[in-house]
Parts: sequence; C-alpha cells; structure tokens
Amino acid sequence: MPQGGFGEIIAHLILKMKKLAIVFSIIMCMLACTKPSDDKEFIRSMYEESLYEDYTFLEQHCSKDLIEKLSEEYDYEGGGYAVWKFRSGAQDGPSNEHALKSIDDEGDGWYRYTAIDMGITFTKRIKLSHKGGKSIIEDLMDDLEE
Repeated sequence: MPQGGFGEIIAHLILKMKKLAIVFSIIMCMLACTKPSDDKEFIRSMYEESLYEDYTFLEQHCSKDLIEKLSEEYDYEGGGYAVWKFRSGAQDGPSNEHALKSIDDEGDGWYRYTAIDMGITFTKRIKLSHKGGKSIIEDLMDDLEE
C-alpha cells in the first residue's frame, strides 16, 4: 500500500482493479475457448430423449450444412429432415429396445456413439462444435468400423 495521500491510494486501487480485470478477461476467454464438458451429456439427451425427431431442436443445434444434408435425404412429400440418420435406419427390429450403450470422445470435436434401436445395435460418428453457448452438430455419419 502506498504511503502517500488519498490520491496515491486511489491510483493504487485503480491499478489493482485494472490488473484484476485483465486476469478476469483472460479466465473468461479461456473458459469460452475450451470444449464444454457436457458434450457427452448433450449426445445422451439427444438420443435417449429422441430430440433428433424435433425439427426445432435440429434447426437450433445443427449446422446449416447438416440441415441441408438432412433435408436433401428426406424422401417424402412435404419436406422435412431425415431424422432416421441419428438412429439405425431400420424400419423394424426384433424388439422395442431403445438405449444408448456408449459415447467415446475421438478428439477434435468427434464422438462415436453406440446405441440400440428396436433391438438393433448400431454406431454413429457425430461432430460437435459450440456457438453462442450452444452445442452444434456439424456432421453425422455411419461408423464404417462396425
């Protein structure tokens, strides 16, 4: 603490506050630039709650390119999205079982999820990014290593 008058004390406090503001800004930037730890929870909710069947969810959480891809692959009249791309793609299965078995982080925003859809086990790869505090699905594809 400075030994001088009131003006010196105020100047010292202002300097300390500026340093704190810089540290706070750096911490906030680091938090904003790191991958949210809830990517797996986002995928889990998306699959287990069938959120991929909700067009509003897709429009809020899919990239423009993925929305176009899902729209192009929709085979029926009236327009829509190929929501079955998030599942096994089978019309029927041996049971009504619908469960998520695992989610693996492959790095660089890519995840592999294995699930059961109507008793059929399948694996998908999904790429996530983050914009405006939301998880965005950038890409979705079948896992060719099954």
